[in-house]
Amino acid sequence: IAQKVLELVPVRGAVAFDASTTTNAIAAMLTLRDGLIASTSSVETFDALGALPGAQAQLTGGTREPETGSLVGPIANLGARAVQVELFLASAASLNAVSGSSEVSLAEAEVKRHFAANAERTVLCVDSSKLDKRSPGSALSLDEISVLVTELDPADARLDAYRERVRIL
Repeated sequence: IAQKVLELVPVRGAVAFDASTTTNAIAAMLTLRDGLIASTSSVETFDALGALPGAQAQLTGGTREPETGSLVGPIANLGARAVQVELFLASAASLNAVSGSSEVSLAEAEVKRHFAANAERTVLCVDSSKLDKRSPGSALSLDEISVLVTELDPADARLDAYRERVRIL
């Protein structure tokens, strides 16, 4: 999934990363960026971006969500609302063709909603085991997602329910 997404990350500009193993892998795989400003709600992703030559890493701040380790709460929400980005790279605990993406907690979903609200495009990265499921915290509707990236071939029938609403990679 991370390899598919690399081509979407600009060399310069503003990008946001949520807190997930997939977006952390994307950050770790990036090479030289000239003037990339990258915001995140993940300490691990912040560290990976901070080591990237030419990039400026920004951390939202907040309180650590116990199950995922992502930064959440009022401070994280304020940090996510404060940035205007070209691209928001997000993951999800679950994705459903009717209800959209969802998270393990309402607090984590809220941070993602703030990042997505200020993004020109949102790329959702999920593996196929998360498709057609729901988790407690409602995050993004399919209308808020520009591109869906999975490990599946884009023509795979398991993606048919999403095909008319989002671009699939």
